[in-house]
Amino acid sequence: MEQTHGIKREKETPRSSRAFGKQVKRKEDHSTQSSIVAIPRRHLTGRVVGALVLTCFSILWGLQSSFLVPRIILVIVPVVALILIFLSLITMRAVRRLPPEELTPEARARYRQTIRRFWIVVIVEFAAIAAAILLFNFVDHPEYIGPTIGLIVGLHFLPLASFFQVRVYTLLGVATSLLAGVAILALLSGLTPGDLGIWSAIVELGIVVIFWLTALFNLWQVRQILSLRSASSQP
Repeated sequence: MEQTHGIKREKETPRSSRAFGKQVKRKEDHSTQSSIVAIPRRHLTGRVVGALVLTCFSILWGLQSSFLVPRIILVIVPVVALILIFLSLITMRAVRRLPPEELTPEARARYRQTIRRFWIVVIVEFAAIAAAILLFNFVDHPEYIGPTIGLIVGLHFLPLASFFQVRVYTLLGVATSLLAGVAILALLSGLTPGDLGIWSAIVELGIVVIFWLTALFNLWQVRQILSLRSASSQP
């Protein structure tokens, strides 16, 4: 009998383990969903604003590259940008329907510190861009201006990813910096097919696509969070 009971227990053990595993998974899923739902409205607003800013700057990068690429870019860039702006405004409207949260004094202090750090990074970025333009014009190598600005822009996203706690900005910064870095290395190596400004056009168009993808991801993620919030509020 003891052996029979022992065999029976061995047969039930995998079933018990699977049941326990399902319980643990349900608890983890519930914990993850709760943490997502708890994301404050101001963070969602920041993600949508980020999508709008990226879209607006993509227009500037796209129109700048249109001097050395097919003229169809003059049509594609504004059309895609208008679509993203429209989606951003719709998403912002949905975010604004959420009840505003009360900020504690500590949260207000952290928010002010984040904004202060943001402006420091932006000021350093624009100062570096101005210095690069002056330098390369002075040494008569304007073909380096576009890739160098792209590198500066890419690098400035790395601290912003930490400040705003948005991990996709790290990927955005790395991708933009790598693209610009490859263009600079190609220019230094003399690998320039055709016009010297072709690498600037490649960087500019690449940044446009990267900005669009990041803006779209921001909006998609905010929509996902809004859906989870809506589902959790229903009885």
